[in-house]
Amino acid sequence: MTEEYCLFKPTSDFIMNITKEKYLRIIEVKQYLVSMLKVEEKLNLLIENYLELEKDILNVSFNKMISPIYSTDWTLAVSDIHLINRRIINFLTTSKLYLDQISHDIKELSSDPSIPLLVEKLRNTEYDNVLGYRVIEALRNYVQHRGLPVHILSLNMSKVGDLSKHVITPFLKIDELKKDGKFKATVLKELDQLNDKVDLKQNIRQYINSITKIHSSIRELLSENVQLWDAEFMLIYEEFNKEYGDTESLGIGEIYLGIRRNITYIMKEPIKRRKWLEQKNRELINLESRFVSSELT
Repeated sequence: MTEEYCLFKPTSDFIMNITKEKYLRIIEVKQYLVSMLKVEEKLNLLIENYLELEKDILNVSFNKMISPIYSTDWTLAVSDIHLINRRIINFLTTSKLYLDQISHDIKELSSDPSIPLLVEKLRNTEYDNVLGYRVIEALRNYVQHRGLPVHILSLNMSKVGDLSKHVITPFLKIDELKKDGKFKATVLKELDQLNDKVDLKQNIRQYINSITKIHSSIRELLSENVQLWDAEFMLIYEEFNKEYGDTESLGIGEIYLGIRRNITYIMKEPIKRRKWLEQKNRELINLESRFVSSELT
């Protein structure tokens, strides 16, 4: 007796028989959609680490504003530096994870050999045109092999009318990088011509902006395939619902001697979450010209 294949509603006995070809295609489409969700999740992981860094920089500024002890106590000052170091290292690690894995993901999601080449070209363009991209790439290698990213955590206080503004900025010191001798020489030469220290906040914002631009292009390159997979997936539900009534969850499997086996569930939630992440993580534009403030109006 040969295997049969079916769609079924997990909470009922409703079963729709399908061909082996359709069964295999549904499994294939499900895997493509799960992989596309993972692509968005990896970008989200990077962006969430970036947001945690920005939030902790704000928290350090706030603590120093409300209590003098945060500015005068050496242990607290060192703790602040280590906190920002940890956040930056998390950001650098997840950016490496994203860039390394996205290349592999693209090859799995498209058989078009030109797409990986286009993505590599996009990365090279950002590297060539954006100083912050070059700085953060060099910094990640430096942190991996040599030292911690933050040399100075600087507090700047200034007057805005009758108000006092407190701004914390993590810096790299050019002299420290020169002494070490292991920071990428071409990038260090560029930085040395600009200042005696490097504003990490500014460069990280340029870098995350570049990453989201690259990712936006990846979405466009894969959009035709993704729309096709979404449509195929939703058609499965339409066919089943037309016969047996609405359901939000389906299973798929083999039937052998009247028993279901090799069961997997095909749910709409991964598509919904991917679309939600796409909306949430749209291109971060002009981060250098925008900031969050609790200034009184």
